[in-house]
Amino acid sequence: MKDVAPGRARAEQPRPSTQPEIVPGRPGTEVPQQPDPGPVTPAPETPRPGPGPEMPVPRPSGPEMPQPEPAHPEMPKPQTPRPEMPPRPPDRPEIPQKPPPRPEIPQPEQPGPGGPPPRPNEMPAQPDPAPSGPTPEVPPLRAHFARAGTAWAALTVTLALGCEAPDTQADLLIVLNKAEDTAALVDPGALKVIAKLPTGESPHEVATTPDGRFAFVANYGTGEAPGHTLTMLDLRTREVARTIELGTYTRPHGIEVSRDGRRVWVTCEGARAVIELDAAAALVSQDWTTGQLTSHMLVAARDESKLYVANVGSGTCTVIDRNTNRLRTIRTGPGAEGIDRSPLDGTVWIADREVDSLSVIDPGADTVLTTFKAAGKMPIRVQFTPDGREVWVSNSGSASISVYDARSRALVATIAVGDTPVGIQMMPNGRRAFVASSTADKISVVDVKSRKVVRTFSTGKSPDGMAWAVR
Repeated sequence: MKDVAPGRARAEQPRPSTQPEIVPGRPGTEVPQQPDPGPVTPAPETPRPGPGPEMPVPRPSGPEMPQPEPAHPEMPKPQTPRPEMPPRPPDRPEIPQKPPPRPEIPQPEQPGPGGPPPRPNEMPAQPDPAPSGPTPEVPPLRAHFARAGTAWAALTVTLALGCEAPDTQADLLIVLNKAEDTAALVDPGALKVIAKLPTGESPHEVATTPDGRFAFVANYGTGEAPGHTLTMLDLRTREVARTIELGTYTRPHGIEVSRDGRRVWVTCEGARAVIELDAAAALVSQDWTTGQLTSHMLVAARDESKLYVANVGSGTCTVIDRNTNRLRTIRTGPGAEGIDRSPLDGTVWIADREVDSLSVIDPGADTVLTTFKAAGKMPIRVQFTPDGREVWVSNSGSASISVYDARSRALVATIAVGDTPVGIQMMPNGRRAFVASSTADKISVVDVKSRKVVRTFSTGKSPDGMAWAVR
């Protein structure tokens, strides 16, 4: 059978006859009678030729022939992809799913009765991991922060707002600014002024109570207007608690608070006297007349039974026996001003500024042990280190600090600082010293061990007297 191209109509071919030709009247050509074959099956209709689909091929009388497969099998109709639509935004913000629980970290065993108690806020030591097996996962840092409670949250909010949370429990450095009549409260860690409180006119010296709650400021005044008040500062509320009137005891200067905080001792140059003030009542409970010119600075003995007073104009030291109210005057040197007591043996050092010398007094006999030449010009303040091993002297005429060995009295070091250094204040731990340079309007921070200035900062105009408040 001959293939026909698809899509064309196939021409009808004459089919050869298998029957003999019948001629009427000729013998042997008649068709013999056939038995009735039964109902005749109609022949299939022949489709009309023409353009259009392919015509079916008539089947022969013989066995059915297999049809050839089409040359181009029908391909599946491609599916046109629909454009993907963006997901509809949710009506409310999606809530983050809770993370799966983390494996619990094994805790170390608690020490027995003989072992040390755990420290507060100390992370427990983790046990050594086994040779095999996964290492337990450590909780994230936010888990530790969450345990800090509301205090941490409050601090976080404060920092987020750009504010500093006031720490009312931290130690304070108090610096008096003579030219602006203020007391600066300084954060000694950050070296920043956190508050300024008003004082009387020209404050010179300040002393704090042992609990760090209050500070007493001596308002010296000016030449035309001698001061006659003390300003009491509340360091907790950071405000002026009261102003204490001294009456005729004018030009208060040197000041010290007793160890129990009940008494305040003050030198009064205008009255040539020293007064004892009842701190709670804010009243003068005792006074002693020195009779010396310019009774300027003072320091108490270790047992507070005696007071040692440096008299600048007379060049002397007055010893006041508080038990007997008897006074004794010791000649030291012209311009006796700076004064301090050793925390070890109780010896008293005095700076004689007019002759550049230092005098050492024996507290037992109340006599001068020795006087020697100072290393700087115009020595004006004296400060022992808390351990009593060194003596620091500010030299206002040479812009320096001289460091002496307290036992041998030998010069150990000279430290350059700002112009006109006056007040010296040691940290209680003895690591740093603060030096006020009045004409330079700055405070020098000195590392005691290396004896180097590590930083300077300003608190106001003409800083002078300083004190430390232990909180």
